[in-house]
Amino acid sequence: MGFMGSHCSVLPKMAENADLLEWPKKDKRRFLHVVYRVGDLDRTIQFYTECFGMKLLRKRDVPEEKYSNAFLGFGPETSNFVVELTYNYGVSSYDIGTGFGHFAISTQDVSKMVEAVRAKGGNVTREPGPVKGGGSVIAFVKDPDGYMFELIQRGPTPEPLCQVMLRVGDLDRAIKFYEKALGMRLLRRIERPEYKYTIGMMGYAEEYESIVLELTYNYGVTEYTKGNAYAQIAIGTDDVYKSAEVVKIANQELGGKITREAGPLPGLGTKIVSFLDPDGWKTVSNCTFMRWMNLVTVLKILLSFILVLLREEKMRGGSLWQLGQSITRRLAQSDKKPLSPRRHFASGADLKKTALYDFHVAHGGKMVPFAGWSMPIQYKDSIIDSTVNCRVNGSLFDVAHMCGLSLKGKDCVPFLETLVVADVAGLAPGTGSLTVFTNEKGGAIDDSVITKVTDEHIYLVVNAGCRDKDLAHIEEHMKAFKSKGGDGPLAAPVLQHLTKEDLSKLYFGQFQILDINGSTCFLTRTGYTGEDGFEISVPSEHAVDLAKAILEKSEGKVRLTGLGARDSLRLEAGLCLYGNDMEQHITPVEAGLTWAIGKRRRAEGGFLGADVILKQLQDGPTIRRVGFFSSGPPARSHSEVHDENGNKIGEITSGGFSPNLKKNIAMGYVKSGQHKNGTKVKILVRGKPYEGNITKMPFVATKYYKPT
Repeated sequence: MGFMGSHCSVLPKMAENADLLEWPKKDKRRFLHVVYRVGDLDRTIQFYTECFGMKLLRKRDVPEEKYSNAFLGFGPETSNFVVELTYNYGVSSYDIGTGFGHFAISTQDVSKMVEAVRAKGGNVTREPGPVKGGGSVIAFVKDPDGYMFELIQRGPTPEPLCQVMLRVGDLDRAIKFYEKALGMRLLRRIERPEYKYTIGMMGYAEEYESIVLELTYNYGVTEYTKGNAYAQIAIGTDDVYKSAEVVKIANQELGGKITREAGPLPGLGTKIVSFLDPDGWKTVSNCTFMRWMNLVTVLKILLSFILVLLREEKMRGGSLWQLGQSITRRLAQSDKKPLSPRRHFASGADLKKTALYDFHVAHGGKMVPFAGWSMPIQYKDSIIDSTVNCRVNGSLFDVAHMCGLSLKGKDCVPFLETLVVADVAGLAPGTGSLTVFTNEKGGAIDDSVITKVTDEHIYLVVNAGCRDKDLAHIEEHMKAFKSKGGDGPLAAPVLQHLTKEDLSKLYFGQFQILDINGSTCFLTRTGYTGEDGFEISVPSEHAVDLAKAILEKSEGKVRLTGLGARDSLRLEAGLCLYGNDMEQHITPVEAGLTWAIGKRRRAEGGFLGADVILKQLQDGPTIRRVGFFSSGPPARSHSEVHDENGNKIGEITSGGFSPNLKKNIAMGYVKSGQHKNGTKVKILVRGKPYEGNITKMPFVATKYYKPT
């Protein structure tokens, strides 16, 4: 009986444990921050911001507990992994120990970052160069407290703070613990017997998209000293209590222990559990709610095709004053008003989701953090196949990070003309144009597509990454304005099946309000790929139905396509990406967008930076944006461009392999006089020069639908 009784009590427990062990696979987790101690907080903040390019996100002083801390990173805490620096009053140094390895930062130019470190008196322990046994360019530097940072040369990434390396005494045991206790995946295992070490890369997302934990085992070494400098990593979880029970099961099997039972922190809503892994490394699981903004949304579809979810700041009748009040309230609410708390740790805490998020996932979309949103970078097709299909048939993109604005009122045109270079007054109702917001020095604040719906209604679209900056800029100059007393080929055939209107009468740049698939929509004929296409603004509740209808009517030829192919397509079309090919110090003339400056505006000026821009139109700019063909590896952003004598004449801003041309293409800036078509150049990729030549853009001919 005792045996049976014992058996009956164990079986339910085993089943309960099995269910618990499945929890980490269902939980929405991500790395939040890493905590470590420094001897001089201000000194470290200055070093990280000036040498690494991090931003100080927040800082606080807790005198009653005699410590201060600061959070720094390459993006907001809601979506990025960050460092939490702790300074304890009166403690100027710590023992890092032998177990902590390094942090890693991904950068597009390792040599440039190394020189920044050297210029600030930093310690460069390994000069830039290829990694042993591989081709990646790396370097190692130490911060003022002696923490090691590996600098890795890579292309653009949503998470530049990309690794934390810790040494372990038993790699297989450590991998099993992090898989079982924390739900991580083994992303990559690297065996280096010639150097007597093995590495396991652990994480929640792909290695080049997110932070990873690098566990290193050195042959024959089973123990390390921990010191008192490095503290812990924090990981987000939906249920701290369930997570704690799973950790306890893993501790019993593999080692380690709970150091703080699950529960709320005193005085805070945040619940945590703290524990040690089998090697004594500390982890904290957090369960907390971050804030994010809920915004009014409409769906915008570009059929070249592009699917866009827009947040529309909409004027519902009246004046610029009302628009100003709307913007002012929205900016204030973004910092003060907590709305509908949500958490999406799987792809970044509080990443916003478009109305098509579930639709993307159901169709195999690979979701990544992008400008604060969870967006598909690609689907089941490769980026190369998707790029080619857009030119042959058509593609449906989701670029929901874009922001739509409606300006209404009799003063909307003269006001907007103080900020942009376009001849807005000269646009006929129902037409649109690309334009550029400029600053006082003539630099580009953002590029935007504007549509003149009527003489008293302007609709414009700005980039999500520039949204807050653009809204603040508009608000600032609205006050000044008031004080002056001034009152793909299949795109058309597929879409034609969904509307009764004759789309053959709607040409490139024209606008119309019409019924599409049973919903009243805004339709503009345009595109960001060089192909004939449409933008459709549609109420978000009809977004999924419209997307399904477009795919169905194309009979499988039009495919959902991610941001990866979109970037290849816009590069082939020679179109700028703000933040890469346009910045606040680049004027529209230098960027080759002279055509976007209206003829009347060239004569009259009247926009910010007009004196600089008009002088460049007369005398010519000192630098010019040009296209390149290149040999060797694809040239990426910040690759130097040299003349045939080895003199630097410019820099690449965007580059990659063209799936349609089957060759490397790039764009960038060179000195005037060196910009002629056919000019031979040398392009440095990882420090090695490769042959190239300057060419006209677009690389692939555009197919915009215009009157013959």
